[in-house]
Amino acid sequence: MSNGKAAPFPVPVHAKRDLKIGTLKSIEKMSGVKLK
Repeated sequence: MSNGKAAPFPVPVHAKRDLKIGTLKSIEKMSGVKLK
């Protein structure tokens, strides 16, 4: 199954969502901008 991103290991859907949220939080901290 390909979702457009090459992953070195299978990632559960909920883990992908958490990772995306974590990435947004990191961007918010770096940029000081709140992302929805």
